[in-house]
Amino acid sequence: MKNETFISAFDVFENGRNAADPAKLRALRDVLFALTKQIRQKIDRGLPATEIAAARSLLTAAQTAENVVESLSA
Repeated sequence: MKNETFISAFDVFENGRNAADPAKLRALRDVLFALTKQIRQKIDRGLPATEIAAARSLLTAAQTAENVVESLSA
């Protein structure tokens, strides 16, 4: 993810849902998918007990964002 252009939901939907650029939407979904995968891998490799709750919260947030973007693009 380094050296990539940052893209946010605000960028994708700046002119309303129907004006979303499909390429930007795909890029946002790809970033969210990669983020979810990275978080899941870190959890699977093992984390200190003090970091598990935060990692699970991040995973839930990333999955929720991915679901939202997916439903908006349908």
